[in-house]
Amino acid sequence: MKHDADDDSTDLAWQRALRQALAEPQPPLTDADAGLKRLMRRIDQGDAAPAMAPARRRGHGPLVGWLAAAVVVEAVGLSVLGAGLLWRDAAAPAYQTLSAPAGEPAGVALRIVPAPALRADELQALLRGLDLQIVSGPNAAGAYGLALQARAASEQQVAAKVAALRAAPGMRLVEPVGGPR
Repeated sequence: MKHDADDDSTDLAWQRALRQALAEPQPPLTDADAGLKRLMRRIDQGDAAPAMAPARRRGHGPLVGWLAAAVVVEAVGLSVLGAGLLWRDAAAPAYQTLSAPAGEPAGVALRIVPAPALRADELQALLRGLDLQIVSGPNAAGAYGLALQARAASEQQVAAKVAALRAAPGMRLVEPVGGPR
């Protein structure tokens, strides 16, 4: 590449001219005072003229009709859903917990959920050893209702059976009916 001295002097002259132009004060791009005076005149004219209400347009087109129809359809739908909630059978619970005694045979003292890997003969042997008997189940959750073979059992005896079942392998859930004791 060839270096030219003429190019250097041209660049130097251009840079000096640019520096001088930047050093000069720049005139403002807009006249702020003139703009403020115009604004104040417009404000004064607006105060003097009575405020006119905007004219209502008629015939907004088919969009407004469709929007009104959609609002009516939504209102009807919400009314139907609300009426359905009011007329729903309030006596029937939406769900039932495992500890709820409703629908259980008399004498259910414990509720258990065995693991799927626990075989039926293992479960029967465990329950026989604790003097427990299956009186209901399995329900949809896989829970069984157990009764004590002895008619009168103290809370300590029930607590001991609950502790023994919880310690046994293959039990997912063991709870006395009516909550923990």
